[in-house]
Amino acid sequence: MNKLLVGSFLLFLTSSFLLGQNKLNITQYMIHQPILNMASIGGNNTINAALVHRQQWVGFEGAPATSFFSVNSPIKTTNLHIGGIASFDRIGSNSITNINLGVAYRMKLNTKNYLSLSLKGGITNTSSDYSTLSLKDEIDPKFSSTSVNELQPDFGFSAYFFSRKYYIGLAIPSLIRNSNFYTENQLVIPQDFHYFTTAGYEFNLSNSLDLGISTLIKGVLGSPVQADLNARLLYKEFLGIGVSYRSSNDIALLMSVKMFDKLTLAYSYDLGISEISRYHSNTHEIMLTFDTPSRDLLKVASPRF
Repeated sequence: MNKLLVGSFLLFLTSSFLLGQNKLNITQYMIHQPILNMASIGGNNTINAALVHRQQWVGFEGAPATSFFSVNSPIKTTNLHIGGIASFDRIGSNSITNINLGVAYRMKLNTKNYLSLSLKGGITNTSSDYSTLSLKDEIDPKFSSTSVNELQPDFGFSAYFFSRKYYIGLAIPSLIRNSNFYTENQLVIPQDFHYFTTAGYEFNLSNSLDLGISTLIKGVLGSPVQADLNARLLYKEFLGIGVSYRSSNDIALLMSVKMFDKLTLAYSYDLGISEISRYHSNTHEIMLTFDTPSRDLLKVASPRF
């Protein structure tokens, strides 16, 4: 049964490689994976929280800016974990606010491997402030209102297969299309699903040095696939440095430092090498994570790299 379950999951995971473009950009997802994959909370044996802010294309007017707050915890004496994520994303005159709560169920497949499955639900508020736009036609009926707000439910699914050394994850962050951007009444369209596929492996180079290799593949049907490849060195679980390459022609430099045992401060500097990079001062992302002591409910915690 366990082999059939894992095989089915890996087959579904492989199929997602054929799909295209992303819904969300974040560079340091490997440090706090619940932002992209709620099922990964099944690999945490502590109460874990993170704050993230990403300012993209500094100096470019209307450039994307994204902020997250995420917190999750195991439920004692059970195989359940609960988590919550709040995010705010702005680009130009448009902004999207998401609040989601999720639950993950962790299954032990054998002595080394675990599988976590998760469902999440919440609300999405999409707003547009047209008063900030300069219109060619001031009486365009599509912009007759100065602002638009749309509130609707949001549901997502994710799966996460992991051991102490490696992980493979698949997430569909939203099963409902945003009705603010579509005129059709049908809200559940599988062809519009965004897929996030993650994988990583940790190499122990010495007693004090580890190397984490990871990837993120993002897709939606009919658009080009976007892939990230990352390598991160971690010295004594204290100081981390790394590099990331994104297929959209971005290179990111990564650095993290652990403070006061439970706090980790991480920073990434994204260097654009595409044509648009001539018009901005690159991208900054800062992350603060916090772990608090909890019962050792899980002897094998998923790696963070």
